[in-house]
Amino acid sequence: MEEALTYYERCVPECTRTMYVQFQSYQDKVASGKLYSWYYKQEFDFCGLDQLLLIMDDVMDSVNYPQSSVDHRHLKNSSPYFLDLSAWTPQKDLNSEGDGKYNATKTGVEIRVYYRQHASMQGEIRVKGRKVYFRSGMELMRLLHQYLEKY
Repeated sequence: MEEALTYYERCVPECTRTMYVQFQSYQDKVASGKLYSWYYKQEFDFCGLDQLLLIMDDVMDSVNYPQSSVDHRHLKNSSPYFLDLSAWTPQKDLNSEGDGKYNATKTGVEIRVYYRQHASMQGEIRVKGRKVYFRSGMELMRLLHQYLEKY
């Protein structure tokens, strides 16, 4: 179980930065699957690693944690967000890590983002009990492609 952090005078659990990815297919180097947010206790479907990163970024933006170092740039008259999470609410037991349905050591990867600096994200990916750190969203995508090619 992860500890809650105090952030802007409210309790923000460590689980806001941890997400689980379960891949369902990888054809022609295009990955699809589900992203599970421990914070929302909700699955988000994605098709392509670009969508995966955009969804992860929107989930973290919705709670402003880890806080982004810059605002999103966007085209005139369009939203800077991929998903609209304004109507979503987190589950009450934020420190619980679920029912065991998502086990990164067996079927997927766990991604933990520590920082969001320079319009990117930095953190670690856990694959089959091994941790690998990434310095950008691009590096994370390369690591995920390597994982999918190998397994």
